[in-house]
Amino acid sequence: VGSPRHDEDIFADARDCARANHAALAAPAPRQRVYHVTFGRMHSFADFVAATRGLYPGFKTDMRVTAKAGFAGFPAIRPATSDLAAAERELGFTPRYDLPAALAECARRSARAPLSD
Repeated sequence: VGSPRHDEDIFADARDCARANHAALAAPAPRQRVYHVTFGRMHSFADFVAATRGLYPGFKTDMRVTAKAGFAGFPAIRPATSDLAAAERELGFTPRYDLPAALAECARRSARAPLSD
């Protein structure tokens, strides 16, 4: 997997977070208080741009800022991805919605109910 760069971090879709909470509440004997529920891979700003371009092929951005800390201004850099084994084993949970699917859902909902002034 290697060391993450300053502009990388994990991503979790809110729908997966809700599903994971439901699985934890329904689990017969969870053994820990915290479970990692992401896909276990790091994402960069470039990954977000690529996923956005998958929805909007004409999308352009010009990144002029160099990351000096963790993703989205988080003060620490995540040293590694998350291990999902406990969530799979104890909760029967695996994530369903990756980054492109999450952005596609946001686009679908935005088209249905655009932001107002």
